Amino acid sequence: MSEINLTFTNQDWQRIERDYTAWWAGELDRPLIYMMGYAEGSEAVRRDAPHMPGHLPLDLPVEECVDRYTRKLECTRWYGDGFPFWWLDFGPGVLTAFAGLSKMNASIEYGTIWFDPLEIRELDDLRIAYDGNNPLWRHVKELAAAAIRRWGKQVCVGYPDFGGNLDLLAVLRTTDTLLLDTMDEPGKLGQACQQMTKLWLRCFKEFHELAGGGRGYSSWGPTWAPGSTFMLQSDFAYMIAPHMFDEFVIPDLEACCEAIDYPFYHLDGKGQLAHLDLLCAMKNLRGIQWVPGAGVPPAVDWPEVIQKITDSGKLCQIYATPEEAVRYLKDHDGKGLQIWVTDPQPETVAREMLDTIRLR
Repeated sequence: MSEINLTFTNQDWQRIERDYTAWWAGELDRPLIYMMGYAEGSEAVRRDAPHMPGHLPLDLPVEECVDRYTRKLECTRWYGDGFPFWWLDFGPGVLTAFAGLSKMNASIEYGTIWFDPLEIRELDDLRIAYDGNNPLWRHVKELAAAAIRRWGKQVCVGYPDFGGNLDLLAVLRTTDTLLLDTMDEPGKLGQACQQMTKLWLRCFKEFHELAGGGRGYSSWGPTWAPGSTFMLQSDFAYMIAPHMFDEFVIPDLEACCEAIDYPFYHLDGKGQLAHLDLLCAMKNLRGIQWVPGAGVPPAVDWPEVIQKITDSGKLCQIYATPEEAVRYLKDHDGKGLQIWVTDPQPETVAREMLDTIRLR
């Protein structure tokens, strides 16, 4: 029996499984709204379990780590299409550390994790290979296994953010050098991309088999799926032209999409709109998350982008405040859309919003 006391029942889980499965199939005639909040007086418990598990000391016993997140989940409340979810967040691009090629740096003060290369090597001298004995990789898998033993089918345990192929290579080569590589060494860069994709797929498959002991699958979206899913990305692609995206990113995405049942792509920033046509044309990509970026209007104020994504037959995910979500859904039916309400909300705000858009 699972050792966790949630306000989320098996009947709630059955509803989540039904509605998300229908959404993936294009059969849900409403948007999905992911909302959550916390019980009053739970601040100390939440401080004890930071948003990124990677901020906890790596020598903290995994059972104690799971204890902390058990208490945090027990004081979490889910509304609308929200569901109990624990994301093993060790920073974007952690795959380079799993391969023993970078050092993980964590700052709980700034709420971030980043990676520095252990050594900067030439493209044809990179050795990108799986390391099953890597301490960080083993630690993350042990955390997932401990959580699934404790929580069973009551919580969805999400994949780490392995990173995208060019983002990972930017860690190992530095961003400036990798930009030059796209022009000066395209052949060698293509070979390095293939190595990184191979490593990515190996680690994804291994973690997926482990995560199967929980309740379905999710990456950092969060979007629940009955089979393997991931939020693929290439933030580096903001800085390259569509023909380079086609050459260096699309092959990686295609390989990942063939291996994943429900793949999504994280379209981050208006500079990536140049690649939207290529993404919309991808046969096996199931959806696109649209994030306009800092200093520009929020996602709900880009209805033409959302429409272009859904008209291509793909699903779409956006972030929004409760007010933005209500405003958008006054003029759009939201079919094929998931709205992730960004910050934890008090129950009164969540209920009022869901009542306004007639979602209970």
